[in-house]
Amino acid sequence: MPTDLRQLLEDSSIVGAATLVRAEKLARLSGLSLGKSLISLDSISLNELEAALEARHMIDDGLISHDCACRAMQTVRRRGWNLTDSLMAIDAEAFTARRSRLGELFLDAGIVDDRQLEICLNSATFVGYPLGKTLTIFDTVDEALITKSLDWQKQLRLGELDRKETLNRIRELHQSKTRIDRSGAKLEQLLEAAELSQVTEPSTRKDGDVRSIDSLTRLHSLDRKTIIASVKLISLVQEGLISMKEAAKLLKYIDKYTDGSAQESPDNSLLDFLRQTGLLDAKRCRQLFDEMEETELKDPARLTEALLSRYREDTELIKSATVLYQLLQTQKLNREEALLTFGFLKFGLARS
Repeated sequence: MPTDLRQLLEDSSIVGAATLVRAEKLARLSGLSLGKSLISLDSISLNELEAALEARHMIDDGLISHDCACRAMQTVRRRGWNLTDSLMAIDAEAFTARRSRLGELFLDAGIVDDRQLEICLNSATFVGYPLGKTLTIFDTVDEALITKSLDWQKQLRLGELDRKETLNRIRELHQSKTRIDRSGAKLEQLLEAAELSQVTEPSTRKDGDVRSIDSLTRLHSLDRKTIIASVKLISLVQEGLISMKEAAKLLKYIDKYTDGSAQESPDNSLLDFLRQTGLLDAKRCRQLFDEMEETELKDPARLTEALLSRYREDTELIKSATVLYQLLQTQKLNREEALLTFGFLKFGLARS
């Protein structure tokens, strides 16, 4: 059974039970992940969350014990270090290799470049997926390379392989696969179904392997939030939880309403935010403008009260939107994160 993040954080004394209850309540109301909810409550830092997620994977891989992970996490909290340095500080025998994260190995092996890795890491962090899964969704590598690379990563961390040999093995296996299996639901299919893809020639590596991220980032009107949303949606399609048609519908919604036109400013009103989410369409806006004074429209409490009384069928969405707006106001979320999260909530796809 996979290691429970909540249990790891509690056993490490990073957060207490009462804090976890508050974070889980925020997660239910906002649609945010537990980790992002804890960050929003100032209970943990991004560094601590990343360390906890990495420690969880290492426990599951049998590299370190739960007790070792807890001690390392306490060092992460106390000194502000990353997990690697914290494990070395407590003399964890199973962790002696620096730059042994999967992304670092792929970067140094020439599988991805800095920009591609940044896109993948941003996407993986937002949707809560391991980097390897995100890379396969982008068609950058296939699952066989991920599986073997994780095995070599484990051997590297256990001291059974040196770093040079690990990189050589990853590089050679990748180069032996001149074409990636694209038989499953992939990003290009989703973009085409959502009518967001435009014809462009993908860049090609010398070994003939197509780098899909290069192609995607050059597509007209395709921005970071669309890439991030696509990663989540393609995974849900692959797992059989939604159809490609449903995924395309949500992606078109995100592209329409989260166009990034509003400034990243805490001065933006709740009314503007709700219009961006699509919760307030033109018809509802006209009704509110006819029935409410301008001062009432600018008052978040009065506006929320009016919305809840008028549009009871959207009660849960209205409550969630106001919570996300509060997190935006306090700069716990940026506008892109808030709008994407609302989009998933609207379509019943809140992230776990």
